[in-house]
Parts: sequence; C-alpha cells; structure tokens
Amino acid sequence: MLVESTAGDSEVERRILEGGLTNVADGVLLSALTLPASDISAKRPDFPLVMLGEHSVGDQFPRVGIDNVEAARTAVEHLLEQGCRWIVALGRNGSENGRQRTEGYEQAMSAARVRRVNWLVVPVEDWTRDQGYAAVRDLLEGDGPLPDAIFAFNDALAVGALRALDASGVRVPGDVAVVGIDAIQESAYTHPPLTSVAPDLDAIAERSLALLEEQMQPPGGPEDASSGEDAQAGAVVAAPQETTPYRLVVRESSRRAPVRE
Repeated sequence: MLVESTAGDSEVERRILEGGLTNVADGVLLSALTLPASDISAKRPDFPLVMLGEHSVGDQFPRVGIDNVEAARTAVEHLLEQGCRWIVALGRNGSENGRQRTEGYEQAMSAARVRRVNWLVVPVEDWTRDQGYAAVRDLLEGDGPLPDAIFAFNDALAVGALRALDASGVRVPGDVAVVGIDAIQESAYTHPPLTSVAPDLDAIAERSLALLEEQMQPPGGPEDASSGEDAQAGAVVAAPQETTPYRLVVRESSRRAPVRE
C-alpha cells in the first residue's frame, strides 16, 4: 500500500490519473480535490481506479462518497433550527466541491424562505485555515452587519474562522454559530469544539476497496461476457456511483437551542 498526498495540486492529481503510480501499484483510489471535471472526464485510464469523495467526474469511473449537496444542506438546516438567518457560506471557489456545497446552502436557505444576500457567500482560493482566518477577518472589518452564523465548506476553513472570531472578541456561538464539514480530529478540540458533518469513513473505505477489487478480477466471468456484448452493441456502461452515509456531530460551536433528534 502506497499513500501519496497530492496537497490539492492539480498537476499531481493529473499525473496520478495518467498512470503515474501504476509502476508500483495494482490499483488507485484517488481523491481529486482540484482537478477540473473536464480534465477527469477526458481521461480513460487502463488501470483499476476508484474516485473518492464528492467531486463530480461523470459516470465512466466508479466513485464513492457522501451526497455533497445534501450534506451541506443538513449543516445549514441545523443553523436555521438554531435561529440563525444571516448565514455566511464560506468557501465558494471554482471547484466542483465548492459548487455543490454552495448549492446545498442555497437549497436550505430557499426552503426556509430566507432571502439570498450576495455578500454572505464568501469566496476563498483554497480551503485552508489561513484562508478561513483571512476571509472572516475581512468580513468582520467590513461595513456590513455581523452575520449570526458561518457554514464553512470544510473544517480547516472553520478552524480559521473560529480563530478570527476569537481574535475580534466575537462570542461563539452566542454572537456567531459555526459549522464545518469533515469532522477531522482537530474539530473536537477547538475552542469551542466545532460542530461538523462527519462522513462514514468506514463505509467509504469498504465500498471503494470492494469496487477496486472487482476491477482486479481476472477476465472471463459472466459479468465480463455481458460487458463484452454491450461493448459490441456500442452501449456505454455507467460505472457505479455509490453514496455513503454521514451524520451531523453537534458540538458547542453551534448549540444555541435544543437539538431536534
């Protein structure tokens, strides 16, 4: 087993997608964070590959991950249930993840009949602590009113947001509630502990490895025979697109009212 961090570098992700690890690996599980969907869809690797996460890659590759739009909507619905209305969406960028999480935010706000305010959708270049800190600091120093909640598109942004709020003397959650996505280990130890959407990592691991193993099976079985018939008929067989569970872990950063079970 080889683990390689791409650090969100699209060139590293492209190299892996083009077979850069196949000289040392039998198959690849790839979480493409920044590679454009158009680049991914143009590739047709000849090695076993499963995409991880919420990045939309079309249906030619097997993919395992949570429903990104629904997870974002769940996070925002929780803030709405806590009485928040001026909710910042922190993290919009050019990525597919960013688009989907913005969509989930907008769905929740629309369903609650909360008017969309453009300045509450805050763009960042990268989903990092530094970017979260800088974006929230700029927001607090601006001329607009203080929002009453921040939905950060990942926990790293949320950690930076918490630091900026603390440095400005803003109370969390009394003045501003904060929610993230990923439920990284650090989120349980921030001040205050961070509410976050937690993907079922065990389910993602089990299903992605099972899909990878299926691609590694020797040819000649009944499934291969039917696939061959489809290919001869010119049919395009869609790869499995599997959605795994998630849950909202409610902690002190957003807890203003009793949480509905």
